[in-house]
Amino acid sequence: MLTLIDLIHESILSELKYLTDKKLLDNKVSSITVMEVPDTYKWIEDYSIVITSLYSIRDSEEEILEILEKLKRNGCTCLAIKTGIYINKISDKVINKANKLGLAMFEIPLDIKYVDIINGISHIFYEDEVKISKAQNVFYNLIFEDYDYYSEKDLVEKSKYYGLDLNSYVFVFSTIGFNENKENDLGDISLSNNKYRYISLQNKDVISIIVFFENKICEKEKYEIISEILRDKKINKNNFGISPIYEKIDGLRKAYFDSIKALNIGKILELKEKYFNYRDLEAYITVYDLLNNLDKKDTINKKIKLNKDLYQTLHTYYDYNLNIKKASEALFIHENTLRYRLNKIEEICSYSPYKFKDNLILFINYLLNKIEEIEGDSDGKK
Repeated sequence: MLTLIDLIHESILSELKYLTDKKLLDNKVSSITVMEVPDTYKWIEDYSIVITSLYSIRDSEEEILEILEKLKRNGCTCLAIKTGIYINKISDKVINKANKLGLAMFEIPLDIKYVDIINGISHIFYEDEVKISKAQNVFYNLIFEDYDYYSEKDLVEKSKYYGLDLNSYVFVFSTIGFNENKENDLGDISLSNNKYRYISLQNKDVISIIVFFENKICEKEKYEIISEILRDKKINKNNFGISPIYEKIDGLRKAYFDSIKALNIGKILELKEKYFNYRDLEAYITVYDLLNNLDKKDTINKKIKLNKDLYQTLHTYYDYNLNIKKASEALFIHENTLRYRLNKIEEICSYSPYKFKDNLILFINYLLNKIEEIEGDSDGKK
């Protein structure tokens, strides 16, 4: 997504007088609109530039201060005010309020027309959308198509045009179920003096964000990057499948599909965590892949039937590495109650949750049961 500093370098915005803190020039922007009545703030988009003469509230500084808050709350990141007609000067109080809100502010000289600002900036927004679309097409082909038609050198050069280095490290995190719209972009974030470049990719209802970086990072840093991107995109309610870190072109494709697998398994297992990490779920994913390559009905000679509470008990027991104390605390039950349930499982199916080989059978059955639940739900919705 473009920033104000990008627009200053490429548009008529450079001819406006900048009034607020220079750090606010890093504010992201993706649309522009005119506001000449106060109610306009209700319909602006996120990351909007709003241009106005403040005609309807020109006589009340308190109303001007109030509209700044409303604009910021509804997604405005930049306000450009025309002076010389209804307002001769923008007061220090208004400028200080904008700084406090993180709202960049420009003064529009009398001789610059709204239409020139709108046309110039809208053209840059359009060119940026075209660039993003072309970049996404390159990465879509890299992941889903046979890219042998291009040499690896060609692909690296293509990606560098968009500021993305296929020779660097990469990881992917994916989710389902939100409208991508303005989130469909190329972007940068900076953490601890390191810069990370990312691009989002949509395939049907799956949104994936591919992150590139030069130096290898630890898991903690990976989650910090994810949190920063999601904060920037204002996404906070979704679950995400997260891939391990890989390198180069082959790593990109693997990272993408690993994130999808982690997301799917996390949904199947009904995990409560926000993030489904591939490494944490690798055993489940491996068994799931094996089952998908076999006839599920013939996978196990004796299909085990347990009720939902007992399956949940098993799941938690496995999550805590067969630790009775920790599993019982997570289930909010006494240790003896957990032992009773585990003994009940053995009584029902003759497989002991205390023995490794028996646990393997129970684990596979648990996963089979979850898969059949999901498939049954899907069939019922058709």
